[in-house]
Amino acid sequence: MGKIIVVDASGSMGEEGKKSVIRYLIQAITGIMEERYPKKEYEIFCWNNQILPYEGKTEFEGIAEAKVFEDFLGKHQKDTILLIGDGNYSDDVKRVVKAVDNKLMYLMVGCECNRSRLIKLVSSDNLYETVDIVTCVDDFMSKT
Repeated sequence: MGKIIVVDASGSMGEEGKKSVIRYLIQAITGIMEERYPKKEYEIFCWNNQILPYEGKTEFEGIAEAKVFEDFLGKHQKDTILLIGDGNYSDDVKRVVKAVDNKLMYLMVGCECNRSRLIKLVSSDNLYETVDIVTCVDDFMSKT
């Protein structure tokens, strides 16, 4: 069972300073992982019209495509996934997210990210705000 972080890299994530927050979060996650979990492996991917490994930089463009995410999840059924995004998704993406079991965690980014809307998709126990990054990473690593 792996640990996978998926960053929403759609166009809405490039708005209102979210790009900088994403960079900070990735640096924070990397730092927490190195300090607290130095022997644990994890992967970071970026998702819009495709899902690609994060290589230190990403462009925020296009849309977060449901089929792409659904196919990715199908290949990672046994993995724990931390999705980082603003929650601005199509109905198709919402359907895909909602269908995932409790191994999907969500880190909310942006002032327009709506907790009450996301609770309909992700269990409240698996929903985190950016200020809770350390708790989020600890919970992410403790999930089996």
